[in-house]
Amino acid sequence: MDLRARLIDRFKNNAKKLIEKFKEELAHIRQNSADLEAVKNIEVEAYEGVYNKLFQVATVTSLNALSIQVTPWDRNILKAIEDAIKQALPHTSLVSKDSSVFINFPPLTDETLQKVVKELSRLTEDFRQSLRRIRNGIKSELDDAKNASEISDEEYHKILEELDKETRKVREELEILAENKKKSILGK
Repeated sequence: MDLRARLIDRFKNNAKKLIEKFKEELAHIRQNSADLEAVKNIEVEAYEGVYNKLFQVATVTSLNALSIQVTPWDRNILKAIEDAIKQALPHTSLVSKDSSVFINFPPLTDETLQKVVKELSRLTEDFRQSLRRIRNGIKSELDDAKNASEISDEEYHKILEELDKETRKVREELEILAENKKKSILGK
């Protein structure tokens, strides 16, 4: 594999991991409605030492914009589910009834909305910086190859141009994900 392919592939792999991590972090940011996906992915110690995602041990159903019902397939793990939800979603209220847990999401106040949007902005900037660090690490290797005369100036500029193009694509994806999350937070 030539230098160009190796560097660009490494950038793409690292960028893909960065985007996946960003999506995971976005799922933890509160929005102005019940977030079914965030609830489904809560880790539950269903059985001693065995952790599962909530959707793997229970039925998770959206009742309305601010309520979710969780019905475990095994009633014996109801308490473990309650504890996991309390830890993962401390801003919610829980009610246990008829072997189900009902999660109620309070509507966000204007002040809380602004704090959540600010948190989203901070998170997005952190990931932009991570993307820049990935790009700069690859560029540093490219600079070293050029300085060691392993590649020509023309090849250096072609690779750098491709690296910048890939960086722009990933940055745009970060921006789209952040904007979509902001819209869901604000209920637009």
